[in-house]
Amino acid sequence: MIKPLMIATLCAGLAACSPAVEFDQTAPPQNAPEIRGPMPYLTTTPANAALECVRAKRSKGQDLRIGVGEVTDGTGARTFTDGSSTLLSQRPDMMVAVALKKSGVRVMNRNATKVAEWELAQSMEQRLGEGRDEIIEGDSFSYRPVVAGSLIGTTHFITGALTEVNWNVNSTDERANIVGAFKESKEYSISVAIDLMVTNTKTTEIELARSYTKQIVGKEVSRGLFRFFEVDSNGVLGPLELFDYSSGEQRNEPLHRAVRWLVDVATYDITSTLTHTEKACASALAPKVVAPAKPVTIADAATTTAAVARPMVSKRD
Repeated sequence: MIKPLMIATLCAGLAACSPAVEFDQTAPPQNAPEIRGPMPYLTTTPANAALECVRAKRSKGQDLRIGVGEVTDGTGARTFTDGSSTLLSQRPDMMVAVALKKSGVRVMNRNATKVAEWELAQSMEQRLGEGRDEIIEGDSFSYRPVVAGSLIGTTHFITGALTEVNWNVNSTDERANIVGAFKESKEYSISVAIDLMVTNTKTTEIELARSYTKQIVGKEVSRGLFRFFEVDSNGVLGPLELFDYSSGEQRNEPLHRAVRWLVDVATYDITSTLTHTEKACASALAPKVVAPAKPVTIADAATTTAAVARPMVSKRD
């Protein structure tokens, strides 16, 4: 019994000492082909031009330092399907911070400060360094020294919340069905609102408090043709359906992009008011006017149906 046990132990030891199989990074992967959509891009809204105008027109000598406090989703709105997901963005504060930077004002981080606070605590314990000696007023430090007044304060801070979701503000439904051809058009709107307050950091006085609303639009168009052509030997039409064609199109304004547009407009209003550039930049906020598409009417559907149902006749000499 001892000899087989020794052989098994030796084999196990040799297996443990054998070199690991190297991963061949040059071999082509056997993965399924991936579908790639369009290239990513920087997110913009129609309010970008107005924010850029504030950046260009504001006084560079103005001491304006803004912090973003709590800006949350206060609506509690859930999705229609199963209610397991929230309808609106849970981080509108980040949208406000991005919009503020577009306007060119100084923005102080007052939400995600955990890393800065940890490093400050380590610096005070003289455990945090820069990988090199720090020279301050001729003195050399192997750690990062904590300099009094190195953290920059704010002059104002913004707080607020998404406060409204109004369902089915307006809806239209128009349908035409003539001689088996139909066309249907639906349009519906909801609205969301955000309330923002600007507070003076030193005095805690609310200097600006406004509510902003944005309507969000969805459109759906469907069309089709249903024809029945079964004919028996006596020329009588039967019930068999021989032709069925339908198509549809649904176009909804992206919900979260609409919320970002709302936040950008609100941020423009705040920054232009604080920098006194509202008159100079008001024209940049208005979007270009686009002629609205002609709505589908019963007469349009009748014209389409007549064109489909009209028999083709060839002339002979």
